[in-house]
Amino acid sequence: RLVANIAVATPHQSVRQVVDRTYSLAMLNPDGASDPEEVQRRKNNLRDLWVRIDAEARRVRHRGKLLVVVQKRIEEALHALGPLPANVETAHHNAVAGRDEWRDVAGLVLVGRTIPPPGSVGAMAEALSGSHVPLLAPWYQRADATRETLAGAELAEADRHPDPLAEAIRWQICEGELVQIIGRGRGVNRTDANPLDVLVLCDVPLPLPVAETVTSASLDPTLPERMLAEGGAAFENSGHALQAYPGMWPSKRAVEQAFYRERCTTNPYERVLIGECRAPLARADYQVAGAGQRPTVAWFDLLVVPDPEAWLADRLGTLAWCRMADPPAVELVPVVPDCVPGLVPEAVYPGPVMELPPADMLVIGPRNRPLAMIEAPAMGPFIGARAVTSRGLGPWLLLSRRRDDPLALVPHPAFLPPIPRARVSDRE
Repeated sequence: RLVANIAVATPHQSVRQVVDRTYSLAMLNPDGASDPEEVQRRKNNLRDLWVRIDAEARRVRHRGKLLVVVQKRIEEALHALGPLPANVETAHHNAVAGRDEWRDVAGLVLVGRTIPPPGSVGAMAEALSGSHVPLLAPWYQRADATRETLAGAELAEADRHPDPLAEAIRWQICEGELVQIIGRGRGVNRTDANPLDVLVLCDVPLPLPVAETVTSASLDPTLPERMLAEGGAAFENSGHALQAYPGMWPSKRAVEQAFYRERCTTNPYERVLIGECRAPLARADYQVAGAGQRPTVAWFDLLVVPDPEAWLADRLGTLAWCRMADPPAVELVPVVPDCVPGLVPEAVYPGPVMELPPADMLVIGPRNRPLAMIEAPAMGPFIGARAVTSRGLGPWLLLSRRRDDPLALVPHPAFLPPIPRARVSDRE
């Protein structure tokens, strides 16, 4: 018996939802296919999802963390592709109920849904009711539905079971779990100071207002987003992009075609990089030394590439010159996990264990699975540290020894913002 139907307003929670794709295991899990072409298609889809997560993390990075909830097998596959941005936390379906540690995340990306086959739902309904439930084959019926949006109801379709009890079970496992996941962000408690952005990569109609409906094609990663996810830099010169990221394209012709398609189908390059990424990207005007070289431009995420000039010289060769423009002023929120005791808010790289090897390198993270190697040149009584990872050099940290334990290093309150190494002495 329905005692009360309570709807709570969430004016500071904004939901975007895809309306033409479910992002199922059949789309993303390469291990579930045997045909080579299908395996490659799923790998491409998984890579696109990885890049989309990187782009969404950059969108909300100035406000805090991004929670990504996917199927368990997809969560494992995403981490296998490479390290996700530092402000990303992942979880999987059916493992988030009752958890409150994500109440302050800036964004939430929900990928796919959990839905049991009709036979399992029918068997559960029979066990509960003692009545026979007709077997559906091969899948649920498609029925008319409505999607609630801020602009009004939109027509949609959804899976439905003809038996009322079986349908209630199916809804609780599928739609009910999606609502449970979105609720981890505590949208009802948000204010102007800490809004919540939710991206639902699943077309299941949900009983909550959607601010914007989008197609899956509109979320396909742009070329700049792909390059930024690959190494923190996006080029306007296709040849330089191929030199810096040789694994992204099979040939020079392939990269030229990719750049041509991008310029024909998107907004101007600068608008894509600055207007849509919503990140503190820095512009570098440069020219490679040598005959026939011309001036060109690249854009850098300074949290991934803190020293663009050195990064360019390492990948493209000697530079004739390089001039950096100041990036947009965006105040970044430090990413500090609540579960790590003893770390002050100035910390950027989380990790429950910090050990000092004999050399001037630090290992941050659990002993059996380090998160990052740290370059640590001494600077008087302090140590200036930055991560050395597969994605490049991270931002600077100023570490000092703890008074109660001289062997323990903690981030010093005089935290250094991301600046090139050559400018550290100037900032002191």
